[in-house]
Amino acid sequence: MIKKEYKKICKRFDDVMWDIGCEYLALSDGKSEVFSDRRYYNVEKGVTLQWMHDEASYWLSCYYEPGHCRCDDKHDGKEGYKIWLSETGKLKRLIKAIEKFGDLNVCVEEKEN
Repeated sequence: MIKKEYKKICKRFDDVMWDIGCEYLALSDGKSEVFSDRRYYNVEKGVTLQWMHDEASYWLSCYYEPGHCRCDDKHDGKEGYKIWLSETGKLKRLIKAIEKFGDLNVCVEEKEN
């Protein structure tokens, strides 16, 4: 059984991934690309907090990488900047929330026996 706190952070991860347009990484629906291609996503032994942290950190870095479409939003007028600011804020808060768990090597995936 997965702890209630882990379920909450998984839900939060899913919400942020949906908000930034990476719904294919959402863990709550069994159709996630993560589960269909475990080797590619390096989760053969299960999804961990570390994996979630790494994914969120990667996507956050894209918002600061010149030439990346997510970074371009920052310079796309007032509305584009507002979206950029909102999405980077969500990712930063998600990363901090994951880090609060301490041990990031915990598997947060419920597996069927």
